[in-house]
Amino acid sequence: WAQRGHEIGNHSFSHHQNFSNLNLNQMFDEIKKSHDIISECIGKEPKGFISPAWSYSPLQLEILARLNYTYDTSLFPSFLMPLIQLTLRVTSGLKKEMIPIFRRDLWGSLFGSQHPFYASKTNPWRKCKNNGNILMLPLPMTFFRIPLWHSMSFLCADSWYEKMLHRAIDTSRGFYYVMHPINFSCPEKDLGDFKPVKQKILSAHLPLEIKLSHLRRALAIISQKCHLVTMSELADIQKKDFAHA
Repeated sequence: WAQRGHEIGNHSFSHHQNFSNLNLNQMFDEIKKSHDIISECIGKEPKGFISPAWSYSPLQLEILARLNYTYDTSLFPSFLMPLIQLTLRVTSGLKKEMIPIFRRDLWGSLFGSQHPFYASKTNPWRKCKNNGNILMLPLPMTFFRIPLWHSMSFLCADSWYEKMLHRAIDTSRGFYYVMHPINFSCPEKDLGDFKPVKQKILSAHLPLEIKLSHLRRALAIISQKCHLVTMSELADIQKKDFAHA
């Protein structure tokens, strides 16, 4: 993938659902282990990060700055996050302490910026006078803070999702589209008899052709409304467009 020009980002080593509740040393180990493996595999260091389950901590911004990261996409600025947390806690089968009812990033979910800004440990949730040096790209939202990523397309009617996608693109100053590998996995070929995944992860059990039809519809809308910008191109324009936005 890297040889074909794709960027490889860091998503932590162990995918702790309670990532924001880790202490500084634990969080550093999670980020650094993955960082080193990616660097060794592709011959260059990753510059982008997203925390597991969007479990976002101001501590990670300190760590990312030490490791020379450029941007982070961990902020989930929606009131729906506590509800999603509760659903995961009930249905995932993980130990309850792995998925706390209230995470340390609750303030960011309720009041965090919907638009890109420069974040730091001292201003993790929104733009302020003392800008940080990590570009925060929050998960795209509609005007009413309804989160928009591909898994949502399996939760609602096609027409409603398409309207949400249009609104999120129109609302976001830095739109990107998050997709999970499970959204493109063939239940029979890729998951086999791994029943816990089929039963508990959204869309896992659906036939591959249905999953691909969701993808085609979404990409058709995105390609009509958006101009693709690579992260290297974004690095050239981000200071101008986001520092004063």
